[in-house]
Amino acid sequence: MGKKSPKPPPAPDYAAAAQAQGQANLDAARLTARISNPNVSTPYGGQRVTFGKSVFDEAGYNKAMEDYNKQLEAYSQQQIEGAGAIDRDGDMYMGGVYGGGVSRVGGVPKPIAPTREQFTQMTDQDTPYIEQYLSPEQQKILEAQQRVDLGLAGLGETALGTAQRVIGQPFQPNLRNLQTELGGYGQVQGAPDLMGMGQAGANVNAYEFGGAPDLFGYGRAGGGPAGGLYGMAGGDVGQLQQQTGIDTSGVANVQYAPNLSQFGYARGEVPTEQLQRGIDTSQLAAMPVSAGTTGQQAILSRVMPQIQQQRQMLETQLANQGIPRGSEAYNRAITEQQQQENDAIQQAALQGLQLDMQARQQGFGERQAQAQFANQAALGQFGMGTTSADVFNRALQQNVGTALSQQQAQNMAQQQDFAQRVAAGEFGNAAQQALFGAGVQGQNLRNQAIAQNFAQGQSAQQMQNQAVAQNQDAALRAYQALLSGQGQAFGQQMDVQAARNAALAQNQAIAAQQQQMANAAQLQQYNQALQNAQFGNTALQQSLQQQLALRNQPINEIAALMSGVQVNMPQFQGYQGANVAAAPIFAGTQAAGDFAQRNYANQTAAYNAKMGLLGGLAGAAGAAAGGGFFGKPFG
Repeated sequence: MGKKSPKPPPAPDYAAAAQAQGQANLDAARLTARISNPNVSTPYGGQRVTFGKSVFDEAGYNKAMEDYNKQLEAYSQQQIEGAGAIDRDGDMYMGGVYGGGVSRVGGVPKPIAPTREQFTQMTDQDTPYIEQYLSPEQQKILEAQQRVDLGLAGLGETALGTAQRVIGQPFQPNLRNLQTELGGYGQVQGAPDLMGMGQAGANVNAYEFGGAPDLFGYGRAGGGPAGGLYGMAGGDVGQLQQQTGIDTSGVANVQYAPNLSQFGYARGEVPTEQLQRGIDTSQLAAMPVSAGTTGQQAILSRVMPQIQQQRQMLETQLANQGIPRGSEAYNRAITEQQQQENDAIQQAALQGLQLDMQARQQGFGERQAQAQFANQAALGQFGMGTTSADVFNRALQQNVGTALSQQQAQNMAQQQDFAQRVAAGEFGNAAQQALFGAGVQGQNLRNQAIAQNFAQGQSAQQMQNQAVAQNQDAALRAYQALLSGQGQAFGQQMDVQAARNAALAQNQAIAAQQQQMANAAQLQQYNQALQNAQFGNTALQQSLQQQLALRNQPINEIAALMSGVQVNMPQFQGYQGANVAAAPIFAGTQAAGDFAQRNYANQTAAYNAKMGLLGGLAGAAGAAAGGGFFGKPFG
């Protein structure tokens, strides 16, 4: 049937890998310790670092020396008894051949002395031992400083007795008393007696104005001549009989307005269309309710498989590189991949939202355009109805105007006929009116003569009245001049009183200013006295500090001797060692096992798929051959 199914990979030896990993960690730790503890050499000295502690086997060494001395004694005896010569190194020369440091006399080798190194073993080799040393010059400086410190300590003991004597005496400073009271600067003066300088006056004598002059003493205006003194105006004029009626026989009657209803009525109603006031959004694309719907779902359905595939590829790549799960590099790579996945998902979600919004906006725009088109059609229909009604009403108005014009022409003709009849009657009346006017004119001439005489008498009376008015006006002007003089005198008295009050205010201000200057001088004297007291107190405080300094001087000398400057020990340069990471043996073994298992799973899946395909092809071939298997019918 084909290739055999793949064999599973052998199980990794995790125990051996763990032991190897532990040994690698131990080796890395030892290497890190040695790298981090170097030997240092400076001009001031240095430090030596050794690992482990040497242990000397003194008992074994003594036993070996005892054995060596016995062997050396036996060897020396044989050397004396044997034949041969002793070379300059003390080795026996036999047959012209040196023994290479080991001479044989009678077959006995020369013994070799044991060394201390042979009996010294190193233990605890993972612990560093640091030895610091000084250069010869620094060593001399340190020893000199130690001698100085020893001398200062002895001198401090000597000064201790002096300090004890000073401290044993009670401290009695020679100080004068502090000044806490001030005097001799005067008293603050009270406010000046401004009222004693006088009070501002307000008494100004007011003049009594006299009463108005007696204007009637100059006479009274007359009322003119008496009526009827020059005669009475006449009003009797003979009256003529006027024509009071007009013969209107044969004059046509005035016609009233025509019957306008025969032309129809104006149209005021126009058929209107129902405008569309809303937009049907039931068939528009739905707004996204939550992330992952509509347009988002379509985009995310393509993005998520790619994200999952990239995640698997990254994990496979990290495993192939030997980076174990949970390590810092593995976590950093996974974190970066997650950030990229989040960015891709957010970008896909935003694109989905934009697609949903664009789809909804497009559908809404189409529905809005349809509604506007329908409303425009309805408005157009309404405009055509309005235009038709306007045309009908204008035609009706034109017919009515024509009928009114005809009626007006007929009435004008009737009016002209009537006016001619009236004009004929007025002509007769005009002749009679002319006769009546002549009588009226004569009477008017008589009445004018009487009026002229009356006017002349009236003018004489007006002249007399003007003379009386002139005299009264002169009396009024004289009275006004008297009142003006009295007002001027009152104003002058007001100015004098104001000047007196200003002088009084100036005197009071000068007195108050003098009082302020006196108080300022008193304050200056007080400040000077205060400064003088403060100066004395400051001097007292300075004297106290000086006496305290004299008392503390022995103590300070002892403190200076006991805390002298020490020689600084040389500071050796530090060394920052690097950490050596152990090889990831266990992680590599685990990654190799995981890779082998995934490879086995992939091979098994491919094999199963291949076998399923072959089975399907075989079944199809059997069905084509009559339901048999490999061309052979069943049964």
